[in-house]
Amino acid sequence: MMLFLLFGAMLMFALVMELGLLNEAQVQLQGAADAAALAGAVELMDNDILRPLNPADQADDIQDACREAADYVRRNVAVGVPLAIEAGRLSRSPNLVLAGGTLRQATHDRRFIPDDGSGRRVDTLQVCVQRSAEHDNPVTLWFSSLLGLAQANSRAAAEATLEQRILGFRPTRQCHIPMLPLAAPATGSSEAWISQAFAVPVSGRNDRFHVDPHTGETVAGHDGIPEIELRPAHGNVVTLRIGTPWQTSRAVGQMVAGLSAEDVAPHGGQLTLGSPTAPLRLSATSGIEASVASAARGILGQRRIWPLFGAPAADGHVDIIGFAAGSIVDLRRDAGQWVLLVQPCLLVTTTALTATTDLAPYNPWIAKLALTR
Repeated sequence: MMLFLLFGAMLMFALVMELGLLNEAQVQLQGAADAAALAGAVELMDNDILRPLNPADQADDIQDACREAADYVRRNVAVGVPLAIEAGRLSRSPNLVLAGGTLRQATHDRRFIPDDGSGRRVDTLQVCVQRSAEHDNPVTLWFSSLLGLAQANSRAAAEATLEQRILGFRPTRQCHIPMLPLAAPATGSSEAWISQAFAVPVSGRNDRFHVDPHTGETVAGHDGIPEIELRPAHGNVVTLRIGTPWQTSRAVGQMVAGLSAEDVAPHGGQLTLGSPTAPLRLSATSGIEASVASAARGILGQRRIWPLFGAPAADGHVDIIGFAAGSIVDLRRDAGQWVLLVQPCLLVTTTALTATTDLAPYNPWIAKLALTR
């Protein structure tokens, strides 16, 4: 009886150990899948989107996303076994299955549509990492082999999406909103943000700087991305008074570090686009003070969010109707005023607030990276 009980106890212990091994494999595979999906999805946003004379072709972006995802998978192991990926077989490898597509979000429907080459915007990357007998790399079991179970399969899937239906921004404990206390008009003239951002780039005129998208290094030259000139005298840039009490030193801090929870506390802890009857209205003043301009010199090439406003209100306020992203590439004095030269850029931020349906406006510059499954 004692031997029987001892054998039973040892068998139970062995099964618990095996379950622990399988759980560890599952956790490690899930971590690899999550990291790969997030890293790969970022590659779906490419600077070609910003070049009017070079229409974006996402075929290369999808391949770059798959390569980046595969590289992240290679860096991981599952219970001691590296997750090797066969070179040149990115769509289906022994350990990895990748798929690019679009995440469609309706009120009661959320589904993934694989890329079919039709030109539909790809914003989602699905990653499946596995160890299975089918691919000759199952998880090897120790004690269960006594019961005829020498191996087991383990699989983990992840899906990462660049959500670009941006409604606003909310700071987190770890991250301020990367937004400047400066705003530009969205439309209304040839000097408005959207008109200049989609103008034909001409080297030496509205394309005088090249910005490295990875490091932010700014050098004289051209890169096919048109630049935006913001002049207070033309009314196409204003300084926003965000935060209470407002003072110039607060604006200087916001230029460097972005908007904190304290800055947006008067607006309910976040800045979100309102409705036509209740818009997001912010106090504004024309011109750029010297200390604010000095702070701008310290962030050349850095990506920042720019609020876009409609027609200025008569009471010294502006109604924010959208958001864009851009990097300051040059700053100079002209006729006694500071003139900013800004190059549009792509920006991914965890502080973004996104819509839950496809009916919300699409933002071509800003995205929130999120695990959607």
